[in-house]
Amino acid sequence: PGGNLTGVTCMTTELMPKRLELLKEALPKASRVMFLHDPEAATNAYKLTQEAAPRLGLRMQAAQVGSADALLPELTMIAKEHPDALLVYPDVVLSSHPRPQQLADFAIKAHLPTVHAFRFYVDAGGLMSYGATTSEIYTSAAEQVAKILKGARPSELPLRQATRFELVINNRTAKA
Repeated sequence: PGGNLTGVTCMTTELMPKRLELLKEALPKASRVMFLHDPEAATNAYKLTQEAAPRLGLRMQAAQVGSADALLPELTMIAKEHPDALLVYPDVVLSSHPRPQQLADFAIKAHLPTVHAFRFYVDAGGLMSYGATTSEIYTSAAEQVAKILKGARPSELPLRQATRFELVINNRTAKA
């Protein structure tokens, strides 16, 4: 209140349980899912996912990646654990180039289905994504910035929330 805050949310955290549901629909026999995330960025997302897992008959395990250097060793650990699927939280570490491609290459080689928040992971070779359309998020953010540059106070602008979501499945990865 009274501050200078506005923005756009793509509801990444809030949609993690839905991604887990879609994963269970796609893989009904799955029982153990690895949640790959930066523990500093995804505290609430992991909590929401853990709460949703039992009603879906799933057991969650955490795989934590706090830096880019930690990804490959963590993927080696995941391969040894042999989970049924990998749920990836799109934090800065896991979203930055070349991590989406590294994740896709690993998952395909390990025959490990992956679920993501954004299409660019699926374009890199991930199995599926469900989340806000990035074009809507970028457009909303640009509109907010334009209003501020024209003199609007950020505190007077509402926080904008995504309204369009997409489910994307990579058929080539599904066949592999």
